[in-house]
Amino acid sequence: MKKNTVIVGAGIIGSYCALQLAETRDPSSIMIVDREPFAYNNASCANMGGFATCEVRPLASLHNIWRAIKWLPNPRAPLALRLRYLPDLLPWLHVFLKSAVSRRHFDHVVRAQQALMKHASSAHIERLNGTGLENLISQEGTVCLYKNEKRRTADWNSRWRLFREQGFDCHRLSTDELRAALPDLSSRIQYAIQVPDIRYWKEPQSLLSGLHNLLGARGVDIRPGEVTGIRRTARSVAALTLSDEDELPCSDLIIAAGAWSKSLCRELGDTVPLDTERGYCTSLPDARVRINHLLLLVEDDFVATPMHSGLRLGGTVELAGLDAAPDFSRTALMTEQIRTYFPEINTDDRTDMIGFRPSVPDGLPVISRASTFDNAYFAFGHGHVGMTQSAITGKLIAQLITGENTDIDLRPFSVGRFS
Repeated sequence: MKKNTVIVGAGIIGSYCALQLAETRDPSSIMIVDREPFAYNNASCANMGGFATCEVRPLASLHNIWRAIKWLPNPRAPLALRLRYLPDLLPWLHVFLKSAVSRRHFDHVVRAQQALMKHASSAHIERLNGTGLENLISQEGTVCLYKNEKRRTADWNSRWRLFREQGFDCHRLSTDELRAALPDLSSRIQYAIQVPDIRYWKEPQSLLSGLHNLLGARGVDIRPGEVTGIRRTARSVAALTLSDEDELPCSDLIIAAGAWSKSLCRELGDTVPLDTERGYCTSLPDARVRINHLLLLVEDDFVATPMHSGLRLGGTVELAGLDAAPDFSRTALMTEQIRTYFPEINTDDRTDMIGFRPSVPDGLPVISRASTFDNAYFAFGHGHVGMTQSAITGKLIAQLITGENTDIDLRPFSVGRFS
């Protein structure tokens, strides 16, 4: 039987890995395996579409710990934890807390993310230019809305100061400028900061399905299948076993299964404290308000993104693992809150979604060769910036496999950092 480069995971990361590899090897030798490759209901589609190359700060910080402590007793807060899941979450929390208390670690993550983000935009354009999919990148940027001047000033001197120090455009809007940008906004909202360099994807599902179409046209095989085992030799992966007892011989194996990657890593001898931040969002197909920018609704800690399918609201997070039933009261709350910003908005119809963001608690994804197998590679754990970093991750994995020099130093992203 023919040996293929097999990629586990048909989401945005796995698809870009395949697309990049198809530039240097026979596309018919590349296969993507996924439980539901064409369902388009995963984290690659159920997200807010942010394209934020300037977002480099780790979630693991003392500031976010204090916010979480304040939020956790409130089930309506932007962050929720199901207590029954707490024992399973402890390994993730241990690394998160250890990372958060170290200023040295914070600076390390910022430097590593800056290196990765430096190539993120160009990597998308290299692969998408001329396909029509590049038109899914919005050029309108982001507007951050504030209910009071004190909070805007605090953010201007902290969060947005880091952006300005990186050289990104960031400026405060006057009341008249805000009204011109958002004519349907409530007159009670008078304070805003505009960040043109935080763009967004106009429809994440269209991007992923478009990538699948490109791959199919080139001859890459995308097939349904659930991996149940990995057959190994001394230093290499030989084949994958699927739930239907089919076996797929491998020349190379890439694990890009998002939040489901942990058990496959463990089978290859690598332990990663990977968990999921369950991100909730809802889409309003007929909102009837004029919004052209991605909006950060700062005091209420959620986001509104105008997409082809409607106005999407999201950003609220739950820590409850992969198996718990969704709690869509979280999307109902955002639907109520958006009316305080846009009183005339139509919320009569909505579509609720949940995306399992793959979260590595130290704030860096895993982009790495496996520790003990020469032909196995990991590409997962991008948290809130998977859409942004997907193309450069695919390029880096392809460089590892083909033996090229990688565009950046991958040591900060190595799976070995958890040993």
